Amino acid sequence: MSKWVVGLLFATHVIHAEDIFTNEFETLVSSRVNHIELKDPHLFQEGIGCTDYTGFVNDFVINSAFNNDSDGDSYLDLNMMLKFKTDQTEYLVSKSLLLDRIDGLCPDPLFSAPCTINQATQVNVTTSFSQTVSCLAPIDGTTSNYIEPVISAGAPCFVTEPQDVLLQLSGVMIPLDSYQEAARYQGGLILDQGLHMGFISETAAMNVVIPESFPFLGGNTLFDLLPGGNSCSPGDDRDIGPDGVTLGWWLYFNTTADLVELL
Repeated sequence: MSKWVVGLLFATHVIHAEDIFTNEFETLVSSRVNHIELKDPHLFQEGIGCTDYTGFVNDFVINSAFNNDSDGDSYLDLNMMLKFKTDQTEYLVSKSLLLDRIDGLCPDPLFSAPCTINQATQVNVTTSFSQTVSCLAPIDGTTSNYIEPVISAGAPCFVTEPQDVLLQLSGVMIPLDSYQEAARYQGGLILDQGLHMGFISETAAMNVVIPESFPFLGGNTLFDLLPGGNSCSPGDDRDIGPDGVTLGWWLYFNTTADLVELL
């Protein structure tokens, strides 16, 4: 085993992409979401009046899972990862590649050891790369002018082909139609301006039950929380789905990501 690998196994600081590639470990590199926020629509529930719980869910439920080991199994609770099919550094920022979506097992603390694969949730997903134009943006007329708007993925960037997925966030299973994700390569190989988007129908939202363990929101369905569904909000954020007929909601998440070693 090389000194570099030994050092990585015991390091507790961030391993930069440049370090990994300099040591020719391209085939072991994956991106891991380190922060995600639901930007549109928002989630409302009766509290002190009709309360917007979106920021609470983003900060204290979803992102807490990316950064903590609540069950004490030595792994971080939530690890959404992408593995590009290449061993050439320059191809990441110059070519359209295939990737695998991975439910990973990453150590707590992150970077103290390599991540491993729990399961590949989708394999050989097609991507498109752009050096000059935005890769993904909200669909016109499907956002609701909340104070923090949805961020588009600017160039240089990649975007995945539309697919139906089951998005798993802190125990909530969200079936999304025409799901895509995109991100910008920020000053090299680190990803920012990530945009994940997909459509959920009213019927599907009625069947997404929030776990009882969720503070304030547990036991509700997603339909109960979204404006235009059974939410206390007087607004209506419903959209028309990709089939041009079905009512529901386009969900928009913004993300950033780290590069991690993946075995």
